[in-house]
Amino acid sequence: MSADEKMAKLIREKNKEEARLREEYEAARKEAEELRRAEEKTDRDKFWGEFWVWLLRMLPWFAGWCDWAKVDGEAWPYLLEKQPQFADKCGKWAEFDGRGWTDLLRSQPQFSHKCDWSKLNDDDWTRLLEKQPQFAEKRNK
Repeated sequence: MSADEKMAKLIREKNKEEARLREEYEAARKEAEELRRAEEKTDRDKFWGEFWVWLLRMLPWFAGWCDWAKVDGEAWPYLLEKQPQFADKCGKWAEFDGRGWTDLLRSQPQFSHKCDWSKLNDDDWTRLLEKQPQFAEKRNK
């Protein structure tokens, strides 16, 4: 193989290596752009109510970022059960079901004035009165 042929071969190999590196760089750039877009999509407005309840039950200091409108009536009792300080954010008391009221009042009886007692069934009453017998008088109202 002549010197010119060797030189041409080296240049071809170098060009192939540069092309491969450009492809790798472009693929990495595209991946970084996709990750950036994904991060933009996961802002606080994308979180759903159940996730907020799960998060705030354990980490209440995230409340400043919560979209309270996304927390539905069935999820609120489970949040208030652990974090009653958020009661002023709840506008969905009427949406609580019997089980939700029971679970909430078993640990947070101070919310009894908001309860729609007619939503509690026999099982709910049994569970509630085990922990909070003072509500027995409300049973037939």
